[in-house]
Amino acid sequence: LTADSTNEQASVGLDRLSESEFARFHKLNDAYKAKFGIPFIVCVRRHTKDSILNAFERRLAHGTADEFDTAIDEIIRIGALRLDQRVTAPDQLPLNGRLSTHVLDTHGGQPAVDVPIVLWELSAAGENRLIWRGVSNKDGRTDAPLIAGRPVPIGTYELHFSVGGYFTGRGVPLSDPPFLDVVPIRFSVANPEGHYHVPLVVSPWSYSTYRGS
Repeated sequence: LTADSTNEQASVGLDRLSESEFARFHKLNDAYKAKFGIPFIVCVRRHTKDSILNAFERRLAHGTADEFDTAIDEIIRIGALRLDQRVTAPDQLPLNGRLSTHVLDTHGGQPAVDVPIVLWELSAAGENRLIWRGVSNKDGRTDAPLIAGRPVPIGTYELHFSVGGYFTGRGVPLSDPPFLDVVPIRFSVANPEGHYHVPLVVSPWSYSTYRGS
């Protein structure tokens, strides 16, 4: 592997696999090489561990010609992302996505300030991975997107909003324990180059979300 490949694999945790993940990766890799006679090629920076495993299984069902076309597309993506760090051009592929959030307090009719927010990448077989931790600003947003300047890896995520302490701090009478304390929002990303805005609209007794852009 090149240094770039090693760093990219480490960035999604492929160097920290659980025993079950390691066994599954090797089983799929052996099956792939036996069928197609080439290494499995994937643009790691567009994926999470789980989505790489899912891509392995999905692509094993390909015919040889279709899989070679897919592998070439992945090579183009890998090259484009690496070149993007070194050169600029007007006709570059769309490479970067964005993930952002904000919190709106419908009880107070205002942005929710200083709400602790945590973003997790979820894993079906291994440990969940902490991606971002911070608080909402005076506009109820974060000072910078949760993910930006790179693809948002395909996968499933969960945002945790600690709203119980926020409402207590504003003097809102709450039950003990509060009806809503930490609000989780689980969502999935399918397009790494897409713009995903995942807000929380919340009161002490209800919440909702939607996909913005």
